[in-house]
Amino acid sequence: MENRKAFTLIELLVALSIFSIVMLSVYSTFHTGILASRKINSISSLYQKARITLERLAQDLESSFPYSSQDSEFIGGAQGLSFFCLASNYSNLGSQPRVYKVEYRLNDGQLERLLYSLYDENEIVYKSSLSKIGGLQFSYSFAKDDEPFYEWQDSWQEKDNIPQGVKIDLSITDPKTKQTIRFSKVIFIPQGALVESKL
Repeated sequence: MENRKAFTLIELLVALSIFSIVMLSVYSTFHTGILASRKINSISSLYQKARITLERLAQDLESSFPYSSQDSEFIGGAQGLSFFCLASNYSNLGSQPRVYKVEYRLNDGQLERLLYSLYDENEIVYKSSLSKIGGLQFSYSFAKDDEPFYEWQDSWQEKDNIPQGVKIDLSITDPKTKQTIRFSKVIFIPQGALVESKL
């Protein structure tokens, strides 16, 4: 009998099977990690876009003011609102804020910010980087003189006053994960708090 130092076919098949199982588990671990990373990046990007959009809206609302003592020109509905404020047009980063009539509205699942200048007839449209907005709800607050808490209503129709606060409820569907995320923000308006409520 000869002494051969070689592997048998069965030993090679067993070794190949073990190697395949190890490689398959390593691949599935990396694949799961990559999918989780993509999902986290997608949701993180959505949160960042929503935060930027809500902060810009908050800046505009916090700098809003009544247009005159007879007519505030603050018009608020459940799906949109318009008001006067000191705002930047975001198209030129070095531009100084000016007085604009600002309108926010939902158009085909995208939040639009329209600026109407008092000085010229140009209209500036800024579209938010958020798309696939499933729901947008504005609520407006006022405090009664004899009660210490705020009441929320779906519209603002008072001509001689602006609300003391605006609550924004926003729901967005992430296109990659199909997950709906809800955001809510309450913005108190300094000029609204200065004017006594007439309700």
